[in-house]
Amino acid sequence: ALHLAVNRRGLAGALVLVAAAPWFVGDRDATSGGFPDELWSRMQREAGVDRAHADLALIDDTFFHRPPSEALRLWCLSMALEWPLPVFTQLAATLGDVDHRDALAGVTVPVLLVHGRHDRKTRYHGALELARRLPDAHLVTFEHSAHCPHLEEPQRFNEQLCAFLDRVSVERSAGDH
Repeated sequence: ALHLAVNRRGLAGALVLVAAAPWFVGDRDATSGGFPDELWSRMQREAGVDRAHADLALIDDTFFHRPPSEALRLWCLSMALEWPLPVFTQLAATLGDVDHRDALAGVTVPVLLVHGRHDRKTRYHGALELARRLPDAHLVTFEHSAHCPHLEEPQRFNEQLCAFLDRVSVERSAGDH
């Protein structure tokens, strides 16, 4: 989404980023943000051996601040397994190099950043860095969530999303007059 917002201006009138960071893997300039290196290495190593086990371990270790129901846990696993292994392998080969920091000032649309304070996958400091670098960003921190605030605090998530969309709609309408 960030890549498109920078390189295809006009394609989107606003962005909503959930559990996002300016880079995908590791720490940059002494700031933790993306996937922790150790976790990313484990995912790459284990996914080709036992993909379901690797994905379930990632879900259990990072997705939730409080243990989810078994049904929600298995639903997350089913979503993760929809990614074919060759696609995951190709992405894994390139995602470590993703770093949008230099391009963020060029994002000219309003951005809602939603991030769980306890996210251990895409760490919270990455959201702070995004909020600092994006010209029109609004960061909403979910204090009782990890990587999936939309699943852990759905009512608040929906309220924040609707408020943002209302604001963007009003601003857009005011610009038309």
